[in-house]
Amino acid sequence: MTTPRFSAWLGTDHAMPWHTNRNGGLVPVPSGKGLDLRASGPVIPLCGQGAIIGHLFERGAVSRRVLRLEPDRIERIVATKGASLVREFWGGYVAFLLDAQGCWHILRDPSGTLPVYWRRLAAGIALASGLEEPPFRYQDGVGIDYEALCLHLGAAHHAGAATCLAGVSELLAGEVLCLGNDGVRNTALWSPWDHVHDRRQDAQVTADDLHAVVSDVVAAWGDVFASVLLGMSGGLDSSIVAAALHRSRTRVRGVTLYWPDGEGDERAWARLAAQSAGVDLQEAAYRFSDVDLDAPVVRDTSRPQLSFHVQALAATDDVLGYPRAISPGTAATTCLV
Repeated sequence: MTTPRFSAWLGTDHAMPWHTNRNGGLVPVPSGKGLDLRASGPVIPLCGQGAIIGHLFERGAVSRRVLRLEPDRIERIVATKGASLVREFWGGYVAFLLDAQGCWHILRDPSGTLPVYWRRLAAGIALASGLEEPPFRYQDGVGIDYEALCLHLGAAHHAGAATCLAGVSELLAGEVLCLGNDGVRNTALWSPWDHVHDRRQDAQVTADDLHAVVSDVVAAWGDVFASVLLGMSGGLDSSIVAAALHRSRTRVRGVTLYWPDGEGDERAWARLAAQSAGVDLQEAAYRFSDVDLDAPVVRDTSRPQLSFHVQALAATDDVLGYPRAISPGTAATTCLV
């Protein structure tokens, strides 16, 4: 799968001042006044009031993939500054919304599937899904925030909007970045606490609801892609995904990885799970030679992340035949291709 990407500029110069041919695969997206937006992947235009980058599904007993929106839906999304988008839809997306006052609202969906980094420059605001392009590089004046780096290394799971790069912030999942005449501000449209129900609710009803939601969401994602390569350990998570993918029309292939010395060898459990779900399973060994302690695990990232064994995980492409670059999402159990 090619992950949707974007680069955006909001400033006095309406055109992106640093854009070069290096932004391969990013094409201009008609969006609205004052925004230079370039993206790859699925794009849903919003009739001159912005655009949605990524994958969108309408909520329901059976989720429906959305490739275009009706004018009344667009008006409601813009009028509520993205609140109705979060209520009525789900997916992996970033929405750029232009309201009637000429203010831009950038919404990162609650799943946080697509990253959103932003940086304030003298002439405007730059936003992007990655840090490999201007103006987020070292040669663009971006340096390490050592205080933030120390905090991250001490409590990595407490990460907030601040990154380990000076002057570069991350828009958190479920938040909106509002850019208007009164400056820049963040607003939270979604919180997990809004979905904490009364604990006195019947446990069987809760279990049934969870089963229905997980089955629907996994099947909906599976239908987006021609095939799914599923990392399988035989454990709970991958076994649930394998079973839920039976509802989709995609082709499912499984893979399990193991260390040659026998440590962490879960092939027996993976074989049982694959057989039960009707999934063809491939097996491949990690190689210690693929681990380089002197090399970064992930390049062009806002924070150090992932264990060094992920290098060996990514290097199994020559065995499996599925080239895989290390990215912040490499640790996920599912690879959509």
